[in-house]
Amino acid sequence: MNSWESALRLLPPELAERLGEACAGQEDTIEELRIRRDRPLCLRTAGGERTAAPDRPVTDRDIRYVLANATGASFHTAADTIRKGYITVQGGCRIGLCGEGTGQNGTVGTLRNISSLCIRLPREIPGCADALFGEVWDGGFHSTLIISPPGGGKTTLLRELVRKLSGEGLRVALADERGEIAAMYQGRPQFDVGARTDVLANVTKCQAGIMLIRTMAPDVLAMDEITAAADLPAVLEATGCGVGLLATVHGQDVPDLRRKPMFSRLLTCGAFEKAVCIRKNRGDREYQVVTL
Repeated sequence: MNSWESALRLLPPELAERLGEACAGQEDTIEELRIRRDRPLCLRTAGGERTAAPDRPVTDRDIRYVLANATGASFHTAADTIRKGYITVQGGCRIGLCGEGTGQNGTVGTLRNISSLCIRLPREIPGCADALFGEVWDGGFHSTLIISPPGGGKTTLLRELVRKLSGEGLRVALADERGEIAAMYQGRPQFDVGARTDVLANVTKCQAGIMLIRTMAPDVLAMDEITAAADLPAVLEATGCGVGLLATVHGQDVPDLRRKPMFSRLLTCGAFEKAVCIRKNRGDREYQVVTL
C-alpha cells in the first residue's frame, strides 16, 4: 500500500471520495493533506496549497475518525508520539497534531481536543540523487548534511542517498525516529533503503545513533532532522569513531545555519564535509552541493 492509499484509508469515506475526485490523475503530486476543524479539506503540492472540497467543512467527528484509524482506536498505544505532536501510520504517513496541550512543570502530558491534522505523504523518488551522488561518493563517502526549509524534500533525498550508499556496499545504520524514512511495519521497511541498511525506528535520534554505532558497526550513520542540542552527542560520537554521517536539518543554506549557535557548532565540529542545499524553483527542486 503506497502513501496515497494509506492516507485515503484514514479519511471518512465521504471525504476520501471527494478528495479522490479532486485529485484524479494528480495523486503523485500531493505532499500533504491539511485537515482543520470547521474548514474545508486542503492539499499541498510543490506549487502550493489548495482546497479539495470547498463546500464541505471538516467536522470534529471527521477528525476523531482519522485519529481512531491512525491509532487502531487506541490512543494509549500511540500516547508516546501523540505528546510529541505526531502519529506515524502504516505506509509511512506522518500525522502532525494541533490542539490543547496538557501537562505540568514545562512538560507535555498529552494533546486533547485535536483541532488540526497535517498528513504528510512520503514517497520514493528513485534517481532524485543521481545528479549529485558523485559529489558525496567517489569511492569513499563524504559526510553530508542536507539543508532545506520544511517540506523541501530533505527526507526523500536522504532516503534515496541511503539506498544508493547501501548499493555501493556500505553498511548504513538508519536512525528513523519517526518512522518516515524506512516506514517500518512489523519489522520490514516499506520503502527501499537498501540491502545493507539496518534500521532502528521509534527511538530518539541521540539514543538510536549511539546504539547503532556501538552495536551495528556501520560505515555510515543516517538520521533525519537534527533539531536540538540533544541530537548532537550521536553526531559527535560518530565523528570520534570514524563513522560517516548523513543527516538533514531545517534551514535556507549554509550561511543561514552559521547564524544559529547550535547549527554553527554542527558545521564547525568537523562532522560534515559536504552540504546539499535544496531550493524550489517554480515548483521544481534544485540541489546545490557545497564543500564545508
